[in-house]
Amino acid sequence: MKKAIGMLISLLLPLIGSAQQLPHTFQDGDLIYAEEINANFEYLLKRAAIRKTTVDCNAGETINAALEKYNHLVISGTCNENISLEYPQTPQAVLILEGASGDAANDKIVAASSDNA
Repeated sequence: MKKAIGMLISLLLPLIGSAQQLPHTFQDGDLIYAEEINANFEYLLKRAAIRKTTVDCNAGETINAALEKYNHLVISGTCNENISLEYPQTPQAVLILEGASGDAANDKIVAASSDNA
């Protein structure tokens, strides 16, 4: 069982950025407690789970604000902002940006400042 859990964690490790670490790491022969393994799974779930929301930029909503809690954004309207996808501003391992209408002329992101990415 311990090897199966270790294998599962090792398969999920690529989802983890170098800036953060699992709450608990184990060595061969260590006793593993349920609380520790559960904490690791909760951490991985928070990093990899899909949390979806809509962002209506024409109504004043922003992508940057949504990125604090969500990693699947359905964008409508023209968003005039610069977006940082670096940790810790965007801690998600998975990020999906989707246009609400499927038409890039209707749903788009325009840099608020050409000096920034």
